[in-house]
Amino acid sequence: MSEERSPGDGALERLLRDASQRGAYIDDAGFTAKVMARLPRAANPALRHRILLGFALAAAIVGLGAFGGAAYIWQAVLDLVAAHHFGPAQIGVVALALPFYWAMFTVLRAEAD
Repeated sequence: MSEERSPGDGALERLLRDASQRGAYIDDAGFTAKVMARLPRAANPALRHRILLGFALAAAIVGLGAFGGAAYIWQAVLDLVAAHHFGPAQIGVVALALPFYWAMFTVLRAEAD
């Protein structure tokens, strides 16, 4: 969709751009500083990552238990560890494990920063 523009839009944009480049500042007697000081601090992203990872793991465990996939995956893991054979079930286990390892690595890296 195209946005309709009035003939004065270019002039308005030019005025706003010029004012921002000049650094024009309207004195507000410290109002902006007071508002910025009262704002809450930013949330801890590492904590948010840990909470999301925990919910993802809990949802995966509950989902596997509720739908009977846990026994199938457990058997696939046992076959993978015992190295009897490497088939589609074992590839599925590895494919499911990789995103969890990636998520844990991301959380640990975020905490280190």
